[in-house]
Amino acid sequence: MAMSSFFLLHFLLCLCLAFISVWLANHLQKKFAQAYLSAFLYYVIAAVVYGFFNWLGPGLMLQTLSGHLAEKQMLDVVVLLSLFAFPVLLVKIYFLIELTAAILEKAISLLFKRCFTVISLAFILIYVVSVKLYFDSGLENWMLRITEIAGALTVIAQLAIILFLFFASKSIAEKQKRSAVRIFALLFLTGFLLYVMFSYSLLFTRMTWIVQAVPLLYFLVPLPPLVFSWRFLGAYYLEHPLLPASGDNLNRFAAAQHLTGRELEIVRMLLNGKSNNEIAEELYLSPHTVRNHLANIYKKIKVKNKLQLSYLVRNFFK
Repeated sequence: MAMSSFFLLHFLLCLCLAFISVWLANHLQKKFAQAYLSAFLYYVIAAVVYGFFNWLGPGLMLQTLSGHLAEKQMLDVVVLLSLFAFPVLLVKIYFLIELTAAILEKAISLLFKRCFTVISLAFILIYVVSVKLYFDSGLENWMLRITEIAGALTVIAQLAIILFLFFASKSIAEKQKRSAVRIFALLFLTGFLLYVMFSYSLLFTRMTWIVQAVPLLYFLVPLPPLVFSWRFLGAYYLEHPLLPASGDNLNRFAAAQHLTGRELEIVRMLLNGKSNNEIAEELYLSPHTVRNHLANIYKKIKVKNKLQLSYLVRNFFK
């Protein structure tokens, strides 16, 4: 009974961490006009769903069915849940790619999306066939080997994406944003590495505290980057309620800073999270012309980058 109570507490704690992550991601996405926050929210949702199928679901089933099912039948339940978990894991990886691209203000090509879809469907097909062979022929070793290979490949893919974000951040011109992206990536990387180290340690030990720590570490992974985003965006970026309905505020700011109509339009789009290329496309300008306008804006209001511009506008409204 004591073990059941401990498991219930552990289960509820994991659910609380999952709820906090989704709530915070959704709150940030609604509050701030930053393109990467939508991808971050979808990533967190996919991560929570995967965590349920991969960690909470099996634990709950084994806890409730223990004593009612044979060991082979309990293993069948875990394998069946993994069949649902694997496609969600691939969706999670895709949104991690979307998140990285949005932070770096890069567009994901249609060719890449199609290739990712084809590769994902191929992996899912292999996994489904492996599960069918397991249930039809009892090939436990084959199923275990496929699971290990799939797990290793997905871990490597996620580590590669996070490391790419860290090293690609050097291309970001704005110093404050570049530093923020590196901290964001390091927080992500640290949490993910801790989770991976503990989860793979389960292959060598079944110590209770390690078994209980792995799901908690998994649901903790997105929280540090989310909290950092909340602090950073709160300091440097405007909230949605001021945008874009607060046209009068922006007009007063533009008048005070002697901005032209075109410059005001660019400022409004910047504060709505648009990149230079997106502004150029929507205004039918070349990226070079947009950069020239930005240089004039920065010179007039005496700032050096978008972050300082956002901070100045925010304090002006106050």
